Amino acid sequence: MGAVKVSVIIVTYNSAAEIIPCLSSIDENGGDIEREIIVVDNASMDGTAALVEERFPSVRVIRNDRNRGFGAAINQGARAADGRHLFLINPDSVLTDNGLPEAIIFMDAYQRVGAAGCKVVNPDGTIQLSCRSFPSYGTIFFSRYSIMSRLFPNNRFSRRFLLADLDHDERRAVDWVSGAAMLLRKAALDEAGGFDEDYFLFIEDIDLCWRLRRKGWEVYYLPCPVVLHHIGKSSEKVKLRSIYHHHRSIFLFYRKHYRRPLANACLFLGLSVRAILLMVTASLFGAGKKYG
Repeated sequence: MGAVKVSVIIVTYNSAAEIIPCLSSIDENGGDIEREIIVVDNASMDGTAALVEERFPSVRVIRNDRNRGFGAAINQGARAADGRHLFLINPDSVLTDNGLPEAIIFMDAYQRVGAAGCKVVNPDGTIQLSCRSFPSYGTIFFSRYSIMSRLFPNNRFSRRFLLADLDHDERRAVDWVSGAAMLLRKAALDEAGGFDEDYFLFIEDIDLCWRLRRKGWEVYYLPCPVVLHHIGKSSEKVKLRSIYHHHRSIFLFYRKHYRRPLANACLFLGLSVRAILLMVTASLFGAGKKYG
C-alpha cells in the first residue's frame, strides 16, 4: 500500500467534551478515501488523550508533556503523517457532509494549490467567514469583531477584508484561509518550512498562507467539505491567555511582514491598550469572548 491520500490532524487541549463528536463526524462523513487520523494532545489535564485512545484505537495519539502551541503541534503531526495531503480540523468542529474526497480530487487536479479552506458554518447554519484578504494597517479597525465592524457591519472596508460578499458556494483563489478547517498539500507545507512556531496561538494560518503565496503556491476557498465550527469554544477555556496570545500574534505578523517601524510602534501601543482593556473586562464581567 502506498502513502495514504490524506492525514487528518487535530490539535487538542482539554478537549474531552468536543473530541468525540469531531472524530465521529470524520468516521461518518469522511467519505470513501484512504486516510489516517493523528491527534496531537498539548498536555491536556482532562483526559483527552486517554479518551481518544480508548474510544478510537485506530487514531494515532501524540502526547506532549507541555502545551507547545497550535502551530508547533501541527508541525509534529505533519512530520508523523503519511498522507500527500493534510486536513486540519479543530476539535470543536464536525464534518457535516462527505465532501472531503471532492476537495482531495481538486487538490490532485490543481498541483499549484498549496492550501485550501473549507466552507465553515456556525451552529445556526450561517456562514462563518473563513477566508479573507491579507490584513493592512487599517484592518485593525475593520476586523471581524472590531468596534467599526460592530457599529457599521456593512461598511465597505470590513466587507472587503472579510470577503463578506464572496459567493461561498463557488471555489475561488483567496489570500488566506482559516486553520480551523484547512486542507494542505504536504509538499507545500514542507517547502514553506511548516507553521511558524513563534505564533503560539492565532494568526499562524495567515502567516502560512502569506509564505505559501510568496513561494508561488495558490490558496483557494472551496465550498466543500462543510465544517460546523463552534467558534471560540476552545479559546474560551483559557480566555485571558487567549486574549494575550491573539494580540501578541497580530503584532508579530505585522513586525515580520510589514517593516514600518513607526507604524508598528503605534500598532504595538494600540494592541497593548486593547488587550489590557479586554482582559480587565473579561476578569471583572466575564466578557471578551469574541475579540478577534
